[in-house]
Amino acid sequence: MVIIIDFDGVLFNDRRFKEDFRRIFGRLGITPERDRCLYEEAKKRNGGIYHLRHHLTVLKKVYPRMNTAASEKKIGRLLKRSVKYVYKDSISFLEFLKRRKINAFLLSTGSPAFQGEKIKHSGLAGYFKKVIVVTSCSKSGAFAGIMRRYSAKDMIFIDDKKEVVEEVKKKLPKVFVVQMRRGLSQEKSYKTDAVIKNFVQLKRLIKIK
Repeated sequence: MVIIIDFDGVLFNDRRFKEDFRRIFGRLGITPERDRCLYEEAKKRNGGIYHLRHHLTVLKKVYPRMNTAASEKKIGRLLKRSVKYVYKDSISFLEFLKRRKINAFLLSTGSPAFQGEKIKHSGLAGYFKKVIVVTSCSKSGAFAGIMRRYSAKDMIFIDDKKEVVEEVKKKLPKVFVVQMRRGLSQEKSYKTDAVIKNFVQLKRLIKIK
């Protein structure tokens, strides 16, 4: 058995992280609504992938008096505290995989620099055979390297986003695809093999499977 796990929204509370992230700009007088729009604009300019420098560039154009260097330092300090945003059940689950000697891969989307820092400071990287950060919104392509060593029918993939789990299930139907839906913010998928709320439910699922 091989487990392939997404980071944001599955292992890591990205909602809380984003709230604290936006507070950095809120102290400069930038409203959360305005920052959210500019954040999405920055992602569009970078093919749908978040990159800090693009975000700061977009903000600087709208708020020319903003000290981007100071903001970048504050964000750097926030990234170094990433461990505080790890869901409580994440480590116990990863320890469970370690005891069972189940190979785990971390598959996340984002810019390697920003996302890599989040993952590094979360303290979770050591639990994985490999950490993969892709800059494409499609994740199915990243399975190619893993599938050179493991069969698709032995894989379990966990992600929170409806569009991601459905894309992987469509392109790799033999992979057992699970949507981790910790809250109601993510739209539920009806095209996956299972929908769960936490890692306790996933443990039961693995034992059954």
